[in-house]
Amino acid sequence: ETDPRRALAASRAWRAAIGDGTDLDLAAPVDAGFALDDAAADDTPLPSTLGRELAFCAHHATHHFFVAGLIAKGHLGAPLPDDVGRAPSTKRHEGGGAAG
Repeated sequence: ETDPRRALAASRAWRAAIGDGTDLDLAAPVDAGFALDDAAADDTPLPSTLGRELAFCAHHATHHFFVAGLIAKGHLGAPLPDDVGRAPSTKRHEGGGAAG
């Protein structure tokens, strides 16, 4: 989204729709659209579930937190923990998780 006001409105609408999560059907089927071909005018719909897509959003946001953390620490001097934005699978692989 390129319009911050529109993005904020959409985010608020999603939050209101999700609520506290107790009424969500995480197994509900959805089509997730992906740009698999830069020459195609439309995204390719792929079958998924609401739960899988919400998990993907949370996981993907971790990578954005990493970049934001670098900026906050490097340019603003914010005292953030070193693992901000590090994916759980990365921490697990490096021995910092339950399996390590």
